[in-house]
Amino acid sequence: VRRADGVWIVQRDITMWDAARVDTMQLDVDSTVIAWKGTKFGGRGKHEGVVRVSPGRVLLGGASMISGTVTIPLSSIDVTDIPIWEPVPRSRLRNHLLGPDFFHVERFPAATLELQRAVRTAPGVLRVQARLTIRDSTRAIQFDAPLDRAPEASVAANAYFRIDRNLWGLTYRGSKAGNDLVDDDITFRIRLVARRRR
Repeated sequence: VRRADGVWIVQRDITMWDAARVDTMQLDVDSTVIAWKGTKFGGRGKHEGVVRVSPGRVLLGGASMISGTVTIPLSSIDVTDIPIWEPVPRSRLRNHLLGPDFFHVERFPAATLELQRAVRTAPGVLRVQARLTIRDSTRAIQFDAPLDRAPEASVAANAYFRIDRNLWGLTYRGSKAGNDLVDDDITFRIRLVARRRR
């Protein structure tokens, strides 16, 4: 409407988020990457690699803001810090990670990251509460997830967190010396991309 003095008054209704609305997003398994890093000798040595995710979905919206389960097939573990032209040490490390001392993939073929809820802590940043299951151990974790610009009908987020491997049973069996050489922390960097289901 226009006031008597010539100034226009405009009213606009803006819906920031419908608390009852929940969008189903499919994980983009080709774009989602989980990178891991373990260190040894007090950080003086390290190994790094990546692991894939299985097809799945996450839910955005509602009271939880984010929920869903990311399934990680551990047989997809790859080592990236040892060059491919050194296949013997590369294969030896990978087989060791797949074996009973660490992920024991024959018995526990997948890990899961259960996204439970999130709160916005800053513009474009979510603090996510989740439960991480590795082997037969499930523990609560929390991490910040900055959101990236993404095409319409999709979402992209990055996350970084570290765990104490001992709490998830990732230890050398019967070898105190082996455990002392490997540092306790494993760090994870996740880039999660999901697209609205058509």
